[in-house]
Amino acid sequence: KIDISSSINYKDYSAVRTLNTAQGEIKMSFENGSGKMSMMGQERPLPPQMAKPIINEMKRHYLSIALHAGDVKAEYLGDETVDGTNYAVVRVQNDGVSITYLLDQKTGLPARSRYSEMNPQTGQKQQAVSIYTNWNTANGVTYAYDIKTLVDDNVAAEMHIESHSVE
Repeated sequence: KIDISSSINYKDYSAVRTLNTAQGEIKMSFENGSGKMSMMGQERPLPPQMAKPIINEMKRHYLSIALHAGDVKAEYLGDETVDGTNYAVVRVQNDGVSITYLLDQKTGLPARSRYSEMNPQTGQKQQAVSIYTNWNTANGVTYAYDIKTLVDDNVAAEMHIESHSVE
């Protein structure tokens, strides 16, 4: 388990993430399409293959899509049933990044998302699915507080958000 605090600006795809690890604090920042990492008083740029997936993650996020709604291309693909629940399926392209959302038909909130992306470590495409639950609203913004991500059908990450705010 790693304790992470993040400040993300979905409008311009910039972020600061602070990771508290056994080796100490690591600070990663992203802006203008690149990233840098600071650890133990030393700062270095992140190679593009490390920064690009994190920036693309911001572009795929439902809040980013909402903020850029006028520039987003969306296509309704029909309905799909997963684990006995029927969802509306929408493919979205935001700033060159594509993602498919399965929307809860009662709330309109994303229940799942899926996308494929090249894994820079293996050189292979991987399929990712995120499952969103435990929605909370603060300052008029609704956010999933529990997110489980599967990569190629294996649990890759489970995230619990403690709080969110809008500035």
